[in-house]
Amino acid sequence: MFRNAKEEDADQILPILFQIFDEMELDVFKEVGDEKMAQVIKEGFFQPGYRYGLDNILVNEIDGKVVAIMVGYPEELEDTIDEPLIKIMHNYGIKEKNLFESLH
Repeated sequence: MFRNAKEEDADQILPILFQIFDEMELDVFKEVGDEKMAQVIKEGFFQPGYRYGLDNILVNEIDGKVVAIMVGYPEELEDTIDEPLIKIMHNYGIKEKNLFESLH
């Protein structure tokens, strides 16, 4: 059964998200590297209003291990949903204006 994500789930959520990011072949991951992007994304988990913030993630666990996630947010937030992450990226010296810039 799915439940709301908690802070202690962050280390288990990250690899699941990275499976998705790897398949998307995002340019920023190639340019910056997975290690730095992991720090950025993990910091984003704790930002209210961010697409992959813990407030927008449900997790499914089996035997205490997160095995699946669902991410959802209201459509009207689409234009601003990545602003918290963009600020974090800029703090790390990453110039992109959007995580998904290469997809636009």
